[in-house]
Amino acid sequence: MKIALLQTKLFWEDPAKNCEHLIALLAQSAPCDLLIMPELWASGFTMNPDIHRACTGVSGFLGQLAAERNLFLLGGIPEYNRQTQKQENRLVLFNRKGEKVGFYSKRKLFTYAGEHKSYGHGDQQVIWQIEDFKIAPLICYELRFPELCRHVAPKADLMVFSANWPQSRQSHWDRLLPARAIENQAFVVGVNRLGLDGNGLYYSGHSVVYSPQGELLLNCESKEGIFSVEIDASVVHETRKKFPFLNDMTN
Repeated sequence: MKIALLQTKLFWEDPAKNCEHLIALLAQSAPCDLLIMPELWASGFTMNPDIHRACTGVSGFLGQLAAERNLFLLGGIPEYNRQTQKQENRLVLFNRKGEKVGFYSKRKLFTYAGEHKSYGHGDQQVIWQIEDFKIAPLICYELRFPELCRHVAPKADLMVFSANWPQSRQSHWDRLLPARAIENQAFVVGVNRLGLDGNGLYYSGHSVVYSPQGELLLNCESKEGIFSVEIDASVVHETRKKFPFLNDMTN
């Protein structure tokens, strides 16, 4: 499967400009099977409690884009949960027909930045079957909680971390992602943004893909664009068969 990582600057609380910029970047990119976007791509990591209102049309836009380009798309969008009456920080999945087929709501909210005051938290992990892969989506701060990955490791081939991870803590990002790949014998993808946000935080990217053995397969460094790599689910099964230490987790 060919996965593509969107690494880009984001326009603060301006979904229309972010959509326009995405179209421009896609025009320069090669076809892929799955496009993965940064956390809250539509708005940036804003604590605006009503930002979901400005993003109501984004889901339809991304669905249309997925259908036009015949790809799966995983987009970072703030969406409103009518049951809890709170907006949530979500990764939303669209299939090749442009249908919204699932979403994941961030469970571990970044209280250090007050995220818990502006967003409701999710209450369950999801795993999506996309082509030959079983994919576990996770969001930014959740990278710091290895137990989240460990819980899904027996079921997931690919763990995706969609993030707004600032340059000030870049060294943590660079170390934690390969650790998650090695300890869970799974492909790990980290997708981060670029540029300055509305809070004055700077982001330097470093979107990456790691193999189940922790090998670096793709590093976007600090370049803007859509970057892709081919991965094969059979590598996960072969790695776990050769060195089956996950079988001892419950011993």
